[in-house]
Amino acid sequence: MKKIIALIILILVAATGCASIMNTTRQDVIINTNESNSVIKIYDSNGTIISEGKGNLTARLKRAKDKFTEESYKVQITSPKGEVKEFGINSELSMWFPIGNFVFGGIPGWVIDGFSEAKYKLRTTDGVNPSNGINVTF
Repeated sequence: MKKIIALIILILVAATGCASIMNTTRQDVIINTNESNSVIKIYDSNGTIISEGKGNLTARLKRAKDKFTEESYKVQITSPKGEVKEFGINSELSMWFPIGNFVFGGIPGWVIDGFSEAKYKLRTTDGVNPSNGINVTF
């Protein structure tokens, strides 16, 4: 009986991918401005507004379009004076996918993560992690 329980635990551990454990399929993006009436809009790669707010905004964005396609976003911030600032946010491969599965997940982890949007992370076009907060000053 102990061998069966140990085998079940081993299978459950081996059947998980590191990126799927460490990441979800969405990531928080935090945008802060020094103008409380600034309008913040986030557009997906199709040009659709997927989130908007004033002053400060926290949006939960998809890490990828689908399991195999990265996503990109455009953030547009307009100050009350009409000044506009824009930057991009793009998907890129999370290091939990290759390194974590090489060390911990093995082949099952590669397969599970390979079919998950969790293998991606979001970064601004200049490499900033948007989960830590992006500060925009006018």
